[in-house]
Amino acid sequence: MPNLKDIKRRIRSVKNTQQITKAMKLVAASKLRKAQQAILDARPYAVKMMDVLNHLAARCNGDLHPLLDVRDGNRHLFLIITADKGLCGGFNGSIIRKTAEYLKNNPQNENSLIIAGKKGNDIFRNRPVNIIEDHIGWTKDFNYLKAQTIGENLATLFSEKKVDKVFMIYNEFKSV
Repeated sequence: MPNLKDIKRRIRSVKNTQQITKAMKLVAASKLRKAQQAILDARPYAVKMMDVLNHLAARCNGDLHPLLDVRDGNRHLFLIITADKGLCGGFNGSIIRKTAEYLKNNPQNENSLIIAGKKGNDIFRNRPVNIIEDHIGWTKDFNYLKAQTIGENLATLFSEKKVDKVFMIYNEFKSV
């Protein structure tokens, strides 16, 4: 049976752990609020950009720019965006499930993937699908240059007619 000194030490240890956990929770809540606000602030811009691009694409024919070309081929490329870490509920699961569902239901297509995120790569690297490139660790210090590189790679593959259609599978932030 532990003596009184051991019990007091254990109680002190548990209290210290509780303090650390509480501090970590406060820091996480603060970071979450900042990230949530950044997403909410960017949403109107993203919606307006999508409206403008859809408006332009609807009024232009494919002769004006190679990226506006509409093709009926069966070479499909998917950019799937997952997280680098887990423990985020259905975030990764829904993306992986939707991608796997499409690949399973459309075996007649030549399907290829560009994967952003470790979780997507962990799942699809063991499956019989062509992975053109993967971007593990892409969320660390994410910036415009990283997004531009991925976008340029997609544009090059499409304009060189190596793929006929490009799809992006991602989650849209709703709320916490």
